[in-house]
Amino acid sequence: MSLLTLNAAQLVAGGASPTSLTDAFVSLGANTGVKWSNTGHEALFVQVGTTPTTLTSDIPLIIQGEPVQGQSSGVLPASKIAIVGPYPSQFDDVTDMVEIDFSSQTGISVALIRWPGVI
Repeated sequence: MSLLTLNAAQLVAGGASPTSLTDAFVSLGANTGVKWSNTGHEALFVQVGTTPTTLTSDIPLIIQGEPVQGQSSGVLPASKIAIVGPYPSQFDDVTDMVEIDFSSQTGISVALIRWPGVI
């Protein structure tokens, strides 16, 4: 499993410096998913090609002191742009990263956008 590490494009409060969603998209390439440093203010935009894909988010949990791997998943239809997130800290791994895998990587492009905090 190879994950593409994403850096979020920062939105600016008040719209003084618009963020181009088109320019923010990057191809998943040969990677099976993505990961990023989570602050709880990010949303992942997923542009799906002609093949639908299932998105799976890992949820690392500790129950009674034992690690348990949980998952959240959903189907993303072909030829659409989906928005997922923001993710609460329960989705973070031990390094505060969120990891998302895709069942098909064909034609997938992603953009990570970070919203400003409370204005």
